[in-house]
Amino acid sequence: MNEQGIRLGGVVSQTRSNIEYENARGKTVYSQATVYATVQNTQGLFVALDLGYGRSNNTITLDDKTANFKRNIVSVGSVIGKKWALGYVDLKTIAGLHYHHLSSVNYELKGAEIRTRSLNLVNYQMGAELSKTWLWNEFFITPSIAVDYFDANRKVFNNAVLVNNNGLQQQFNRSIQYQAGLNMNLGLWYVRTALTYERGRESSSAKELSLNVGYIF
Repeated sequence: MNEQGIRLGGVVSQTRSNIEYENARGKTVYSQATVYATVQNTQGLFVALDLGYGRSNNTITLDDKTANFKRNIVSVGSVIGKKWALGYVDLKTIAGLHYHHLSSVNYELKGAEIRTRSLNLVNYQMGAELSKTWLWNEFFITPSIAVDYFDANRKVFNNAVLVNNNGLQQQFNRSIQYQAGLNMNLGLWYVRTALTYERGRESSSAKELSLNVGYIF
């Protein structure tokens, strides 16, 4: 970050996730490249813009039957937030929105042919995070807890998914996400692990354990 509080950069990362649903299990390896710009003043107020491209390699298991497929995701977004130093811990609050484009995908599961068309989605977000950072030489370790609220503005896609040519509706609505995380930084490398619980109005609850390894340039 320069003297004017401006930071330009990029991140290459890979996230591995295991997700448990009520009737199925999912595994995802998601690789993404992101470029960003952040402006922050001396009072901790900041504005950030980001542009990302990623690919997910997914595995779904339902009743011991497995399907594998890939999906490309393009995202662009903006976030405004504020950081506070509260003595022993730090508080960060954010509000923003992101546009996502998800590519189409076809696969088979339990003898059914499944086709998912491409989607364009705008997601709004509000959240808060408490964290504490310890430093040893150039090694940083930061445990954190966070809660985020997401709202896709009740977006409904008719015939978004075709199962044996039978159209199904896909709806994105509101969800709340709770997360406990641990960040470790050494130089330009970072590792993040997180345990996430998400509950949405249009979906059952989901649990996710993720590992993210990235390089900042």
